Amino acid sequence: MSKNREPLFRGEVDAMFNDAHFRLRDMLPSLKELSDHEIAAIFVRYTFVFHDHFTQWMTRAWVESTGDVRRILAQNLLCEIQDDHPELLLKLAHPAFFMVFGPHYCFQSFNDFFDLKNKAMRYAIEPMGVNPLYSLALLEGLSLKFIPWMKKAARKIKLSEQEYLEIHGVVDVKHAVAMKEAVVITMVDATMQHGMLCEFQNSTKAVLYALNWIFTGSAPSK
Repeated sequence: MSKNREPLFRGEVDAMFNDAHFRLRDMLPSLKELSDHEIAAIFVRYTFVFHDHFTQWMTRAWVESTGDVRRILAQNLLCEIQDDHPELLLKLAHPAFFMVFGPHYCFQSFNDFFDLKNKAMRYAIEPMGVNPLYSLALLEGLSLKFIPWMKKAARKIKLSEQEYLEIHGVVDVKHAVAMKEAVVITMVDATMQHGMLCEFQNSTKAVLYALNWIFTGSAPSK
């Protein structure tokens, strides 16, 4: 990496990450103000957005990357696959689906189930429309705030299978640092650095838009 450009972009990335953390803080609701049903709905929306998509996003970013960035993404992707994070997420959230849709939700609440899933597709696709690496790096960094919140929420509604949250509470610390470094490397090595910063800003908007829907159930104006 160019020693002349690296401090500039590292500072820009740090500032944008810090701003995203600050904005996420205002999205996470007080658990005291939520009913068990409302908390369960958050786990349902989270699952719809991430279960079928996170590994695909990581794979796409890995395919499109080279060098050190590709190595960082490969290590992260390997962790996702080896520990089967999608399956762990399903185990965590499965009781929440019953709380939201009822014991026979696939039949009795068919329309509600798929209406919510279709909405989730919008929030799952949009963050990857600009640059998947940037969106993934933001999610890894922001998870340091929303995973602890989800741990408390899971305890409140007595979700028993919490391995997904326990694993992410540990590995995301390392992944967040590595993925932020991948963003800096990508920006420094790019020929159109200003365009890369704009892409990162757009990715930030899309990621926060999706997280706001997950944790509040609303879609704010952009």
